[in-house]
Amino acid sequence: MLLFGQKGIETIDKIPAIFQGWIVVLLYYTTFESLTCRTPGKLITGTKVVDYDGGKPTLGQIIGRTFTRLVPFEAFTFLGEDGRGLHDRWPKTQVVKTRK
Repeated sequence: MLLFGQKGIETIDKIPAIFQGWIVVLLYYTTFESLTCRTPGKLITGTKVVDYDGGKPTLGQIIGRTFTRLVPFEAFTFLGEDGRGLHDRWPKTQVVKTRK
């Protein structure tokens, strides 16, 4: 059973699936990137999120990155000349390779 039992299940069932997905996305990226500057995927690929100066992004920048991912067609913004998506451009972050 969930933490809140049957009441919790009933509450979750009332939330439309798309919003449940958004909640998962928001929690996933915000949690991992704010704590470690990495998601599991970035850990595997040896990359991390940094600000323009190469330092740890602020919580505001991480939240900005995360919410920008919900912009329709955001995935196509990588097709620009610099190859960076909106979720990096707007909050002024970048993904870099980490040293080994």
